[in-house]
Amino acid sequence: MKRTGFGADEIFRKDRTMKKATATTFCFSLLLTVVSFIEAAGCLLSVEPVKKFNAAEYLFIGEVAGYTKLYEKELPKPAARAGAEVKEIYKEWGAPTKAVGLIVKVSESIFTPQMRDGFFEVIPYALMSDCSFQGRYSSEEKIARDFAVGSKVRVIAVESFIFPNSSNQGDLRLDVTSSSGLVPDDALTNADAELAYKKIASLDTEKIQNLLAFELRKDLFRLEFGHSFAEKRRTLERLVFFPKAWKIDYEAIIRNYTTDEDAELRENLNKLRKEFLEKQKN
Repeated sequence: MKRTGFGADEIFRKDRTMKKATATTFCFSLLLTVVSFIEAAGCLLSVEPVKKFNAAEYLFIGEVAGYTKLYEKELPKPAARAGAEVKEIYKEWGAPTKAVGLIVKVSESIFTPQMRDGFFEVIPYALMSDCSFQGRYSSEEKIARDFAVGSKVRVIAVESFIFPNSSNQGDLRLDVTSSSGLVPDDALTNADAELAYKKIASLDTEKIQNLLAFELRKDLFRLEFGHSFAEKRRTLERLVFFPKAWKIDYEAIIRNYTTDEDAELRENLNKLRKEFLEKQKN
């Protein structure tokens, strides 16, 4: 795949084929992993730094094949409170009154534990000032302006709790609750690409933030399901240079994906990470 813009040929290296893990290889987690924090006017949800792969999230690149129907329902909206699991957020903070999403055909799957005929309904949401999630789009006309049929998208999503599938029929419905969870695919990456975080400092802020959200999850997937220690080591070495502004717990990531026998490697990588973070202060 040809990659264009932002010096893509320099910052990516492709030397392996990532294989999709099956649903039987992990235990579902209901926690929503957010790289930094979700913020809206009057609402701030604090989250823990990222420490490991989140098996509740779907991660793929796809093509817009159409649009969902308009989903509508009314739920009470209790006062906001911080620090809740995804299911509790949706249950207790209410649901959007209107939401329209995309029908997406998967073209490159990184992690899709369940899938029906290669399609998903993908519904994006925005966090409101009362800490409720509202549909980012309320009509097909509006969503089509940003995502035309035939266009490519990158998706980070969880199985829907807002408008959950009522049966096993039809495409599985997914919720996107962050701005980086549904973005136009700008050919900066693919399922196999490995991002050299050390070389991203000069890239455009908005696009690189979206890219980082996707690439971090790909690398955590590699650490969780990688077939060789050499692959995991290479991934950990690249993550040394993951931007300071993002909330990841690098020491915890190393502990989660190495053993006590790798004590020297842990020490060296943590030293490099601390040196990198010190340079970022200057």
